[in-house]
Amino acid sequence: MIRKTMVMSLLFLFSTAMGQTWHIVQSPTHQNFARMDMVNDSLGWAVSYDGLVIQFDGYSWYISDSLSQLGLHRYQGLERGAKQLTDADLNDIEMVDESHGWVALNNIDLDFHALLSFDNDLWSAQPVILPLKVRDIDFLNSSFGMAVGDDGAYEYTNGEWRPIYLPVNVDFRSVKILSRKHIFLVGENGTVLQYDGTWQLLDFPSKDLVRNMDFLNPELGWFVGNNGTIIRYDHGVLTRESNVTNEHLWAVDMISDSLGFAVGKNGVILAYDGNQWVKLEQLTDADLHDIEMLDAENGWIVGAWGNILHFTSDPQGTLSSYPKFLFYDQIHAGSGNLMDRIDDIEGVTVADFNGDTLPDIYLTGYLKLNHLLINQGEGYYLDYSIESGTGGSIETRSTEQKFERGSFAADFDRDGDVDIMVIGNIGATRLLTNDGSAIFRDKTAGAGLPDNLDIINGSLLDCNQDGYPDCVESDQFGSFDLNK
Repeated sequence: MIRKTMVMSLLFLFSTAMGQTWHIVQSPTHQNFARMDMVNDSLGWAVSYDGLVIQFDGYSWYISDSLSQLGLHRYQGLERGAKQLTDADLNDIEMVDESHGWVALNNIDLDFHALLSFDNDLWSAQPVILPLKVRDIDFLNSSFGMAVGDDGAYEYTNGEWRPIYLPVNVDFRSVKILSRKHIFLVGENGTVLQYDGTWQLLDFPSKDLVRNMDFLNPELGWFVGNNGTIIRYDHGVLTRESNVTNEHLWAVDMISDSLGFAVGKNGVILAYDGNQWVKLEQLTDADLHDIEMLDAENGWIVGAWGNILHFTSDPQGTLSSYPKFLFYDQIHAGSGNLMDRIDDIEGVTVADFNGDTLPDIYLTGYLKLNHLLINQGEGYYLDYSIESGTGGSIETRSTEQKFERGSFAADFDRDGDVDIMVIGNIGATRLLTNDGSAIFRDKTAGAGLPDNLDIINGSLLDCNQDGYPDCVESDQFGSFDLNK
């Protein structure tokens, strides 16, 4: 009973008494945010794993750039092509000042890892491609910084990135530069490296993955990691703090020795009052990946599903509950975001193709592969294009130019499930019949479909009221056609 009273008192301290609470605010995307960096209370950036860069202008967050746009318009001259960018993940962002910064880019499938630099509102490719997956970046100033990741670290000096030779090579997750003589690296298996003129491995009191850290000065800091691990560093002495959660902790930010926050898996937010850590009210069950406190009265958190939380006394613009996923930026193919790979869609058709009552999506590409996206619920979609037989023949398109412009969805064969009719230029119209499980067969032959029209639009209706869907089609060169 005493413990419960203490916790409730601390919750009151971090909300009512301080006048500040965490609020969910409007987000421009539902993609999963990786990291953020705030330059000041009116300027900041965050990146999503799926390649979005969003920016805060003092009033709201908005999408300012994306790897898709960078790859299509700015980096066509890269030796291995823009695909390295458009299919990559963004893992971290570090701003040196208002006009200069870096993002960590990783394309696991193509074994491509790089840093992109930001210079006066323009992202450009950093010419040094790093041989490791970069997970974190930190800069002391514009001339000195470090990047760490899988099995190594790199140092930025005199405008160049150079490898650092460390006493151990592990999966490093975070780097903190306090000065040229005070640097910490953390990573898997409880690994903590300290630099004070030479690198040394600290005897860390946990073997859990250490994900993040923050220091008030070279002698006082905190480490957080998996399974609720919180370790205090005080003049070289490492002490495990009492666990208040078993959730993995992703990030920590300390304002003073009596105020700080940590965030982690399943929406956990912990607060520190100078004596102990307590768990605050849960606002979302999304994983929270990063926190940036500007001062004791202003801070930000970003996480999965596009969640953005603001620590403020002014709840204006906040949401009472966060909306469910939207399909447009949560569709994944392997480790990448499918929607970043589609750039020539001519038509969109929505219907329940597999009979589970959830709306699926069929995207018709003018030149490229069509995509059947099967709804998995909660806004997640499975790319079922190849398995379903609805992707189309790329070879046919490139040699015979059967360009497709859209599709109809209806029960054309009257067997109780939804079929697809693809329409387009001359020779492109096809009838795909559904077996009920979103497996389609091409039944164009003998269906009586027009093969002499360049169809650019159309509509379905039962003109003669016989129970079968009829098609009214518009030809590109001025005529209409009715197919019963």
